Amino acid sequence: MQLSAIIGALIFFTILLVISIGFSVRMNKINHNKTDLIRDAKVEDIEFIFKNILEGSRNGYFHPDLYNVENAKMGLQENIRTIIEENYRLDSNRPDSWAFIYEKNGLPISVLILSRSLTQGFEIWIMATEKEYQNKGYAKELLNFILNNFKNQKTVIEAHCYIKSEIMMKMLKDKGFEQVENNSQNKNLFRINNM
Repeated sequence: MQLSAIIGALIFFTILLVISIGFSVRMNKINHNKTDLIRDAKVEDIEFIFKNILEGSRNGYFHPDLYNVENAKMGLQENIRTIIEENYRLDSNRPDSWAFIYEKNGLPISVLILSRSLTQGFEIWIMATEKEYQNKGYAKELLNFILNNFKNQKTVIEAHCYIKSEIMMKMLKDKGFEQVENNSQNKNLFRINNM
């Protein structure tokens, strides 16, 4: 009798173990399929942000010096770090700067850097998306996030876009931004009064 009770108990615990392992595997699959989220950038995101800004600069979406001039590259990396750690933008001596990340399945895929504007309100300083995720709506989600957070705040949000940033300019126009200026550096200024 004792042997059959031991065998029965072993079979019972084996079944529990199999069920438990199956549940654990399902939980791991659920945890690996993380949902998309928008979050504050972290120090670990510096390389991602830096790489995507350099790629954008190389393609003419940002100032060409960021890609071509070694000191500008080093300054950019330090600027990104201070924005993330201190909410301070070195290149324009501006407090109140923030970097936001669109994360998909635990990986950063898009960034938006926002800072207080020199004139009024706020400025979208940088928007960049990892190449394989471009034109899939992730940057638009970041822009929606910013606009929704300023809804009913009676503030102005601006964005300067280089001429080659056609997709960005279209996205801004679609969201209600108006082109208010074209300056000598081949950039357009867009502005929205986010009421």
